[in-house]
Amino acid sequence: MLSKSLRAGVLLVAVLLSSLLLAEDKPVEPTAGQLKKAIDEFARIGATYRAVTDLRTDRVTHWFGFASETRDTDLKNLPNSPFSFSLSLAGTQVTDAGLKKLKEALPECRIRR
Repeated sequence: MLSKSLRAGVLLVAVLLSSLLLAEDKPVEPTAGQLKKAIDEFARIGATYRAVTDLRTDRVTHWFGFASETRDTDLKNLPNSPFSFSLSLAGTQVTDAGLKKLKEALPECRIRR
């Protein structure tokens, strides 16, 4: 049988670990300044911005979409963003090889093609 202090310690560790796991699953929401900076930087390379809210979870997904003329080379200098975002490459000229490199460079990014 575990002592009261040992049980309390185990419980505390379990609570801390579960809160860390939940925090990792939750995307970081950008500040207004971070979002504006990302929108401006993506616009410089031809992307448009759209915020999409999931009505079930109330979670906002930040989408940056690219024009049909977009090629692999256009994606080499994507802005470094401190928050989670998604890319739409639908209808672009990005190749399978370019898509693979992009997924390797941005493993947490959701990419729709």
